This record gives sequence, C-alpha cells and structure tokens, in this order.
Amino acid sequence: MWGPTYQKTDVESGSRPLYPMMLESPELRWSFIRKIYTIVSIQLLLTIAVASVVVTVHPISRFFTTTGAGLALYIVLIITPFIVLFPLYYYYQKHPVNYLLLGIFTVALASAVGLTCAYTSGKVILEAVILTAVVVVSLTLYTFWAARRGQDFNFLGPFLFGAIIVLMVFAFIQILFPLGRISVMIYGALASIIFCGYIVYDTDNLIKRYTYDEYIWAAVALYLDVINLFLSLLTLFRAADTLVVSHHSIAHFFKIPWIGIIVYVDIILVTLIVQYSLYCYRSKHPFNFVLLGIFTLCFGFALGILCSFVSGKVVIETAIATISVVIILTVYTFWAAKRGQDFGFLVPLLLSTLVVLIMFIFFQIFFPKGKVSQILYSGLYAIIFSAFIIYDTDTLIKRSS
Repeated sequence: MWGPTYQKTDVESGSRPLYPMMLESPELRWSFIRKIYTIVSIQLLLTIAVASVVVTVHPISRFFTTTGAGLALYIVLIITPFIVLFPLYYYYQKHPVNYLLLGIFTVALASAVGLTCAYTSGKVILEAVILTAVVVVSLTLYTFWAARRGQDFNFLGPFLFGAIIVLMVFAFIQILFPLGRISVMIYGALASIIFCGYIVYDTDNLIKRYTYDEYIWAAVALYLDVINLFLSLLTLFRAADTLVVSHHSIAHFFKIPWIGIIVYVDIILVTLIVQYSLYCYRSKHPFNFVLLGIFTLCFGFALGILCSFVSGKVVIETAIATISVVIILTVYTFWAAKRGQDFGFLVPLLLSTLVVLIMFIFFQIFFPKGKVSQILYSGLYAIIFSAFIIYDTDTLIKRSS
C-alpha cells in the first residue's frame, strides 16, 4: 500500500510508516520515539521516588510549611524549573550537560509535586494517579492510531495556547478573589481537558515533527503534559473530596436569586454556542468530538441542576419511562422503515408544534397558570420529542450522509 520500500507489516520491526506520505525511515523514527519514552519513563520514576520521600518523611513537609527558610526554599523549587529551561534551550544538544539540566528540572518539579501530595489524602492521590495513567495511555494509543490513518492534530496548537492563557487568568483571579471549592473543581476539570489536548498534540509532534536532535524538548513536553494532567486531576479530586455536600451546596448555589439564574443561563448559552460550533465543524475530526464532549458536559450539568430540585423517586420514574419510550420508538421506526414507511412528512408538523411550545413557555413564565398548565406543557413536550425521536431515527436510516 505504501510502495515497494515498506512491504513488511511487522510493527515491532518498525518498517511500517507511522503516517501516510512518511518520507523518513520508519526505523529511525521508531528509535527516536523509544528514546523519548525511555527518558520520560525515567523522569516519571524519579518524580515518584522524590515525591514519595517528601510525602513519607514528615519533617520535610513540616520544614517547608512551618519555617521561613522552608518557605523560601519552596519558592526556589517552584522557580527552578523555569530557570533551568533557559540553559536547557542553549545546551539541549550538548551531552551530558543536557541530561544534567534535565535531571535538575525533574527533581525540582518532583519536589513541588511531593509537597502538593503531602497535604492530600492517599485516596485522592491514588485516584489521580490511576486516572492519569489510564488517560495518558489511552490518548497516546489513540494518537498513534489516528496518525496512521492520516489524521493531523497540528491545528490544536493555537486552541490549546489560547486555552492555557484563559486558564492562567482563571488561576490568577482565583488567587486574588477565591471563589470557593466549586470554582476550584471547575478549574481542575478545565485544566484536565486542556492537558489531555496537549498530550494528543505533543504525541502527534513526536510522531511527525520533532527532529532527532530535539529529544530533550520532546521529553520535557510530554513529561510536563503528564505532570500537569496529574496535578489538575489532583486539584479536582481534592476539591471534590473536601467539598461539603450537605444541603446540596451546588443546588443551593443555583437557588440564590440572580446569581444562580445568571450562571444557569450562561450554561444554557454556552451549550447553544457549542451546538452551533458543532454544526460548523461537524466533519472536522477530532474537533467535532471535542465540541461534542463540551456540549454533553454542559447539557449534563444543566440537567443535573434541574434534577437536584426533584425527588429521587420522580427522577428514577422519569429515567425508566424515557428509556422505555426511546427503545420502543426506535424499534418501531426501524420496523416501519423496513416496510416502506417514510416519516419525512413530520418535519412541518414538528417545527410548528415546537414554535407553539416555545410560545407556551413564554406565556408560562410571564403569566403562570398553575399546576394544570405545567402538566399540559409537559405532556405536549413529551409527545413532540417522542415524534422527534421517530423522525431523527428515520433520517439516520435513510437520509444522513
């Protein structure tokens, strides 16, 4: 398929191209990739060793948190990785100075990670480690698989850079004006998504763009992606672990006049904006999947807020009824389509009834009519979207390209 130069299909031999139109030798690129992952593995093992010592030897963590010298040293440890990057930029090809600088960079960052873990419960650390490992392995395998099929993730660069800037501004605001545990959880979730994108982006660069002399920078990029993903998940799980869930704090927040309403409306608006973006980029893989994930998260969050004000019994009854109706209508539509039935005629009826339903909502908001009108609205809503299930399933069978 790839020409006479690469006829073998043994992946271990490295003779199969990693992506279409590959001009360089696959064996050399595979050797480069193995070298990078060896360096990153050593960095991660060194990080685990240093962090374990900081966590288990309690006098170390006490020294950093209870003494002035410890606080000064902690600031030095935070700054050191950034300082080391400058000489590393000039000596990244000079062996063994590059490895020595890389070791200093790793130990300083590992110490900071260890101090972060020292004041976190073991359960939260274990959850973050397991999820980080699963995500990194999954995204790495996916990127190799997608690259072999011709997918290029270079377009993610400007999006990820912009997202990092937003994240830094978010963190700066959080430092100056703490917004509580929920905002910390949101920050951790956003950071996790961004660094998942960076893992895909940097792995794609490793496969296609890094030159053989840039092994240090490739290792630093992947190592930072893994560490930042771990710290983001740690932030998320730690905030969730310490969040007082009594009185349903999230639901209570949305009961606050104006503030909760504004945030809820923002979530709905974000969902609609993402839905429009998804329409524009519906054929652009994997951007369409990223937008679909954001759309699902926003919609799920809004749905969760609504369910938080309803008894569990009602939620379960609704879920069971929804699943039953969806399965029955889907099976019916396939059965009817097989017998020549076409449901395209439903389009004008559904659009007109949807307009009526929207007008009904506005009247209900401005002129509440009581429980009976709510029951009538809900019944119409359920009938209309039952018909939409039939129409969309019929479209899936016959008309979707």
